[in-house]
Amino acid sequence: MPRRLLGFLFVFTLLFIIFPPKVCLAKTEITLDFNSQVIVGEEFVININIQGASQNAEYYKKVRIGEENSQLNKGETYGEDSGQWLGDTSSWEKFPKFITDNNGEWVGFIKAKVKSGLSPGKYLLQLRIRRVGTTINEDSSEYELIVSLSSIGSSTPTPTSIPTLIPSPTSTPEIENIYLSEVMPNPEDSKEWVEIYNANNFLVSLKNWQIDDVADGGSSPKTFSAEINANGFYIIETSNVFNNDGDSVRLLDSSGQEKDSMNYNSSKKGISWSKVSGSWCLTNPTKGAANGSCLSDSTLTEESIPTSISSPTPVQLASTSSPTSVLGLAETPQSTVSGEENFSKEIFLGEEGEVMGKKEDISSPASFSQKKFGNNVLPLIFIGLGISMIGVYFWLNKRSKENYSDETEVEEM
Repeated sequence: MPRRLLGFLFVFTLLFIIFPPKVCLAKTEITLDFNSQVIVGEEFVININIQGASQNAEYYKKVRIGEENSQLNKGETYGEDSGQWLGDTSSWEKFPKFITDNNGEWVGFIKAKVKSGLSPGKYLLQLRIRRVGTTINEDSSEYELIVSLSSIGSSTPTPTSIPTLIPSPTSTPEIENIYLSEVMPNPEDSKEWVEIYNANNFLVSLKNWQIDDVADGGSSPKTFSAEINANGFYIIETSNVFNNDGDSVRLLDSSGQEKDSMNYNSSKKGISWSKVSGSWCLTNPTKGAANGSCLSDSTLTEESIPTSISSPTPVQLASTSSPTSVLGLAETPQSTVSGEENFSKEIFLGEEGEVMGKKEDISSPASFSQKKFGNNVLPLIFIGLGISMIGVYFWLNKRSKENYSDETEVEEM
């Protein structure tokens, strides 16, 4: 092989190792959030958080359920456009779609159910996505799903009726009583998050709502869609949206109308801003649960002054007949504790209280996130080939010099 060609391959391989193509190292992270106990034939909602996908790309999505990985064909996905329930073998074109943002992220939900006739027991649940126009599937981790034939003892009963909002030709019905509850602008890791609270006594469906900072400036809004249980919480994760030295947090509906907002002028790492008794203050984070008490100045290592918000204070909801209902934002320490216990036992929202979809009775929430990463084998193969190519280059170069030296000695003789 000519030395010039070897030199070219050496430089190319070196550049490939230093600046690997993004496609080789791309990772799609899919996190699911749902109630792991379901009833055969009844609809349930799965909240989805996708990061690291292709930017501004359209994808299909579907839910897969089965006893083992090779037989995930016992679930059905609701087709939003057709209004039909779709089995695992249905054509991809019939499944619901979503479009990622400029960062390759998407937050939303999907409706699913277990096929009728399935025996009760433990099953696996997985979300599969496929970019429109391709044949490459990307799967989430497998989550445990507990299937029963009837309601499970202490689970929260399904509301008997949900108000139906009928849009008029000239206006879109507004969803009220959705508030900001807690904000983590300065996390220990890179994941900022905002907690919102549904102060209604019925489930609400939010579509294309947004979390934003200051109006007409700052970072791009974070769009999300979700279904939130009555008196429940929902977590929206962000990255590098809020400033540590002060910023605004705004909740916008699908039309861009501001539904709630708050301002802060400082932050402390790992400490969240929470709404307690109608005012905002620094607290220990209670992600996906009722807020705790405000931290005193002596507890904090730096001064932090809470600021007021522009939105009305969420109303205190009366307790319902359900023994497991979650109260609204607590007005007293006693109700805060009670609401936190009920939430951790019965409702799984955000990333709190479950491991692989299993319910846990907890006093301090445990981490739940289960993530699906891309394959890292390809870049390792390229790196190995590159190292091998470098070795071959130096070996051939040495052999060439030795042969040249031998030929010179023969000519001198």
